[in-house]
Amino acid sequence: MLTALSAGLPEDVRIRQEVLRQGFAIVAISSADRRGRRCWDVKLEPKASMDGQHVAKILGTVRKREGLQQAPLYALGASSGGAFVLMLPHLVPDVQASGIPSLSCAGAGSLSVHLLLLQT
Repeated sequence: MLTALSAGLPEDVRIRQEVLRQGFAIVAISSADRRGRRCWDVKLEPKASMDGQHVAKILGTVRKREGLQQAPLYALGASSGGAFVLMLPHLVPDVQASGIPSLSCAGAGSLSVHLLLLQT
């Protein structure tokens, strides 16, 4: 099972613990902007979204390396990450998400987007 864990807010830790208990693999990805506002880049034009390209590349690499190309994909995000995951099917058309819950799309700051791959 693939797991990528890091320290985080208490709610992030609880979510990770539960999804691991349920048998999911977790890939936690941060926005590409690590120096400015650190918010997710949600542009309507997919090729203009730096984060859309960033996520597509990471997911492609991880899914292939771990043999998860056919596994259902669930994306979870909070704050600007919540807005990003709601736009994920538009920003990254090659990614077919099986479910996208958004914790919140409002507010400043950025949390990791947790992309959950069910290992079958």
